[in-house]
Amino acid sequence: MATATEPPLLTYALEPKLLPVSTPIKPSPGKLEIAATAAGDVYCDSITIRIPIGPGEEDLTTDKTITARLESDNPGVPDAWPVEQRLEAGDTILAVRFQPNLTVRILAGTRLTLHIADFDVNEEIGTAQITITELTSPTSTGPYPERTTSREVNKGPAGFYLRNLAPDHIAVENGEAVVLTWETSGGTTYRMYWDHLSEALSIGDTAWRSPALTRTTGFMLQASAETRSGRSLILQTLTTAVTVTNQDLAARDLAVNGTLDIGNGPGTATTNLGFSTDEHGVKHLPSSMTDGNRNTYYWSALHPKVDDWVMVDLGSERQITKIEIYFGATTGFTLPSCDLQHSTDRTQWHKHTTIPAGRPEYTSGTIAQTARYVRLKMNAAQTYRIAIRSFEITTVLRGATITPTSTVIHGNLVVKGTILAENDVTVDKDHVLNVNWINSAGGDTKPITIRDDVTVTATKTLRTNLIRAANNTNPIKIQDQLTVEGTLTANNALTVQGTLTANNALTVKGTLTTSGALTANGAIQANGNLTVASGKTLAVQGELSATGPTKLFGNFYRKYWSQQSTKPKQATPWTAKAPTDGILFGAIEIFDRTGSNDNIGAKGRLVIRVGSSDFWATAPILRQTGAGAGIYTLTVAVGKGDDISCYLWLDNFSVVWEKFAIELTWCPLGENRTIF
Repeated sequence: MATATEPPLLTYALEPKLLPVSTPIKPSPGKLEIAATAAGDVYCDSITIRIPIGPGEEDLTTDKTITARLESDNPGVPDAWPVEQRLEAGDTILAVRFQPNLTVRILAGTRLTLHIADFDVNEEIGTAQITITELTSPTSTGPYPERTTSREVNKGPAGFYLRNLAPDHIAVENGEAVVLTWETSGGTTYRMYWDHLSEALSIGDTAWRSPALTRTTGFMLQASAETRSGRSLILQTLTTAVTVTNQDLAARDLAVNGTLDIGNGPGTATTNLGFSTDEHGVKHLPSSMTDGNRNTYYWSALHPKVDDWVMVDLGSERQITKIEIYFGATTGFTLPSCDLQHSTDRTQWHKHTTIPAGRPEYTSGTIAQTARYVRLKMNAAQTYRIAIRSFEITTVLRGATITPTSTVIHGNLVVKGTILAENDVTVDKDHVLNVNWINSAGGDTKPITIRDDVTVTATKTLRTNLIRAANNTNPIKIQDQLTVEGTLTANNALTVQGTLTANNALTVKGTLTTSGALTANGAIQANGNLTVASGKTLAVQGELSATGPTKLFGNFYRKYWSQQSTKPKQATPWTAKAPTDGILFGAIEIFDRTGSNDNIGAKGRLVIRVGSSDFWATAPILRQTGAGAGIYTLTVAVGKGDDISCYLWLDNFSVVWEKFAIELTWCPLGENRTIF
């Protein structure tokens, strides 16, 4: 069942969106057209337009009556709808109701136009909200609930207009500026927007010069007025665009044949003084100040006056450590006195120093300043143009520098795709390289230099023949912490001085040496030497397989019994399952505790069964304190998973005191653990 909260079945558009207000001496007649369009067949009982009336900024008119009519563009939909007007809400709302004599079927695609006319717009700049309520249903049987929407009408200054925004050139070279012009009535507030920047314009302006453009740029000119309540009302917006040839690019995939500097570039130079072209046709653009060549130069088009400026935009806030500026050209053109300033937002400027007139160059020395913008602001006018050969700003390295021979990461690099490293990849210390996957090009032979932590995402692989330490002397050297949640394959030697955690397979085809902690939750395949220094731990939760020598230093498993009550018997042996391959070592020593020595000559036997095979050692019973043979031993080879049982057999059961020990020795992996 339909409810009052359901959206309208008709689509509405209101024109015009801006009406001029009346003045005390000149009324401004108003006229509105509301177009209602049916996407599908709609059954309609009525459409009501509610207009706020009164003298306020949120009212449209002070008139309490208007003229209204409905027009249909479809002969199959009648447009002779009776119109009823009434005042509501204490005479603050004029309700205009369009209601056919019978329910009308509005066919799909039909456009109805509701005309509201013969009223004067009130004198207050502002916005009036027109409410539209329809009683409609998608079927002839109903129901016909109220479905309400609204549209806004702005009221602007009398006589306002803004039109014909256009650049003086639709295409320019990289580093050139354009002049935008427009026609306007004035009297309102104007602002120009481009890229991520904006600039307020004077009320009477009809032209504006852009900064130097480095890429194709869109411009938006916006006019606004302030209402009596202090709200900013947007009156009109115009847009245009300028194409820049040889522009700076932002791309998803980029092939670099030269040097790509990300976040460490020299910045973009701009000025309000234009540029000159010499007699050879060479354009001396602002970009010449930041091209890294002190033999090229920027040459202004205008003579400088007070408050003119030359600026470098670093693109984002940077840590500045030094500023060097080289003035003039081969024929002079130095600068008047100027202030060197810096800013983070291009609004609040801070003076660094004053540079006297006629200086050939300026060097700041070592400084520490955070800024995005650095500019020279003229303190005086001069009668000739200026030239600047180089505007150099040194900053703390960050971001990345990519050249045909190396890649240097100066900060955090997060890669969710694939890094194809055809050359060196270096991560500075105290920074992090987070990767989903790394595969060095050229048959996994290229180095990755690690100066700090590297984390490889779960189910992914860090695979390379060479992970190079900072000193480049060890094939793989972990100096801090490396966590591999996927697979780590080292085709050369691996040295762990910090912590290496391998949650899956770890394969080392060279020598694995660890003076730190090595934790392998999966299999370790060691084709070379595996050495764990004294006092260190090699923890393996999976399988350890070695085709070369394996040296393990730790304690063996041991169990010792000496109480008659715990003596294992043939019917109740002690049992265990061998956790690894190894050697089982057993020993037996028995004493008669009686004083008569009646049991001398009897024998005791230690029996060990591995699988279905029995092994034993037989010892004579000795006096409690007498001479005779000591400990009798045996050794048994044990395979991983073998069932082991052990018991003591005596040929004279009058013996009431005995001493009995067994021991098990195999790869202990640094643990003390009881097997029996």
